[in-house]
Formats: sequence, structure tokens, C-alpha cells
Amino acid sequence: ADILHQELQVINERGKSVYYELIRLPLFYPDGRRKSMILLGHDITARKQLEQRLSHEAKYDALTNLLNRRYFEERLEAAIHYTQRFKHPMSVCLCDIDKFKSVNDIHGHQRGDAVLQQFSQIVRTELRSVDAAGRLGGDEFGILLSGSNAQESLNCLTRIRKRLECTIFKNGNGRYFGVSGSFGIAEWSPTIHTKEALLESAD
Repeated sequence: ADILHQELQVINERGKSVYYELIRLPLFYPDGRRKSMILLGHDITARKQLEQRLSHEAKYDALTNLLNRRYFEERLEAAIHYTQRFKHPMSVCLCDIDKFKSVNDIHGHQRGDAVLQQFSQIVRTELRSVDAAGRLGGDEFGILLSGSNAQESLNCLTRIRKRLECTIFKNGNGRYFGVSGSFGIAEWSPTIHTKEALLESAD
């Protein structure tokens, strides 16, 4: 008989997920009757957690926890195919923090990182589950709004922009400062229908 492999997830007494790999080997008498079963199991929780962490790191930016550039563009490609097939609207936004180099120069890179993290948090709270956001590099971000035309996307981006401008940051010297952002929108159309064309138009 074949050796059977199975992964099992259980919840321990502390409410944490624990993973086991089970190997089952059935044994038989010479006449074919089932004799017994050898069952081997070992804890693979550490391996599963490592796999999950590596999978997350391959898709997400470490600082902002938004999609990285490569995976954001993969999501964009998939959204374009869906839009072309079902004729649903779709918009793409590129945005960056205004004069971000000055933020780093005046207030330090640690405060600059805090600005990027706070902006990312604002974006996540304003987007729907069907949307996606990614950090494309430095202070540049991409936002994919599925099923939304440019006007509908503008309403969402206006909320993000206003929340960012109302956020107050504090530097290491006790001084307060604020930032603003610039946003560009491109809506999918028969003439702007590729990933490159959408990103260039939004830029």
C-alpha cells in the first residue's frame, strides 16, 4: 500500500496554530487483510512559519507592508485582463509625498519612515478588499482601484489626500510638521489599455 502524507493544522491551548506532518503506513497480512498502521508525526510549525514569512516578504514591502513593485504590477496585469474581459471600469493612481527629500533632510530618516508608514496606513483604511496598493520605490506609491472610473477614484483619493494633510508628525526636537501628497489618475480605456500606458498616463 502507498505511504500517505498529510499536513495537519491544530490550535493549541494558547490559541496558536501548530502544524504537523503525518505519515501513515498501512501494514497487511500475507492474505491481504489489514494488520496494523504505523503512524509517524512531527511538528513542522517552525518550517511553516518560515514558509509563510518568506512568502509574505516576496510580495510585500518591509517598511510599509504594502505590495512591493513586482507584485503590484502583477496585480495590475491581472486587473487589466479582467477589465478587458468583462468591460468593468478600472483606474490606476500614482502618488508621492511632496518634497519628501526635505522631510528626510530636516527631520531625519526615522521621521521620514514614519511618514511613509502613516501614509500607507491611511491608504489601507480607505481602500476596499478588491483594491490594491503598493510601494513602487522611495516615496512613490501605486493604487489600483478595481471597478472604479476616474471620478469615483478621485473621491477616494481626495479622502486619502485630506487625511494625510490633517496628520501631524513630531520630530526628535519636539517640533511638529505636516506633509502633503500629489496624485495622478489614469482610467483604463481602449487607447490606454496596457500596464505601461496606464502607469505613464497616471505619472
